[in-house]
Amino acid sequence: MSASAPGRFGGRAVVLVAALVVVVLGAVVVLFSAAAEPATTAPAARAAASDANLHIVVDPPPACRPTAVFPLQCGTYRSTFGGEAVRGVGGGPRQQPLQISFTVRADGLVLLAGSGCWTAEVPMRFVADPDRRRRFPERIAERAGAPRFDTGRCGSRSTGEAGWARSFLRSSLRTETAESFGSGRTAVFFEYQGSAPIGQPQIARNDRRCVPAHVAPFRCGEYRSTGGTGSVAFLAARPFRLSFHHLNGRLTAGLLGRCNALSAELQPDGEAVVATGGASTMMGCPGVRAADDGAVSDFFHGVLRMRQHDGVVTFSSPRGTATFAR
Repeated sequence: MSASAPGRFGGRAVVLVAALVVVVLGAVVVLFSAAAEPATTAPAARAAASDANLHIVVDPPPACRPTAVFPLQCGTYRSTFGGEAVRGVGGGPRQQPLQISFTVRADGLVLLAGSGCWTAEVPMRFVADPDRRRRFPERIAERAGAPRFDTGRCGSRSTGEAGWARSFLRSSLRTETAESFGSGRTAVFFEYQGSAPIGQPQIARNDRRCVPAHVAPFRCGEYRSTGGTGSVAFLAARPFRLSFHHLNGRLTAGLLGRCNALSAELQPDGEAVVATGGASTMMGCPGVRAADDGAVSDFFHGVLRMRQHDGVVTFSSPRGTATFAR
């Protein structure tokens, strides 16, 4: 969500942003408490439910390559909030949610959408950020053609469900961030649900065990930085710890140096990995410790090259390289 959103929507957006910060920071704390403390014995019913998911892996939809849709993500988003112009009467993005996902076909980027009994496909395209407002050289997605609706599953049911969504898909769609379209009164915000496609449940996993199948191609256990170049050249002298977990349907990397606990959501794509998220606890640390956190957070954003051998993983990007060993 952009930093300017609270100003656009007033008090309601401030409450929404505050709630999202609490949820994100809670996930970061869980991530590192998992590495520091042994798991406690869960009740039998909960253990059985968790064990049923031990070897399930939810991959991105086959036609969606994370590197092709970045800064969007493969998987599913769900609408959570909308500006005054899209809420309408009797419902809106939260009360009548729209699910969307993205894929790439021969003719370009496609937005897939679904709400109630109907689905839709919307041709999209990437364009450069004309205002250069983003911290990294990222692309904006915008509508490139008319949406194609499929109401074949509706039968005698009304297709007027989530009427705001049908109007929204016909509007001048344009990403403000990877989680929002439009701006001001016409903005709609989405929450990323995880890597499963629309209609497929996520692995609802948020306990302290690391399941190898859920963090592949990485491994469970703790890594420690052994070297770095470029913007993270300090990683040998001032090491960061790295661990991988599955949180709320997402493969997540946790990083901890001498100050805040950081996290980034990862989507592997062959020899590359797309890193997004950038969550952090909010400790105020002076001088070099804060600078190190900022450099690591910036490094783990975007498309990174990945190499693994004998328990050593190296990430590289135009900003430098970071090497971690078990």
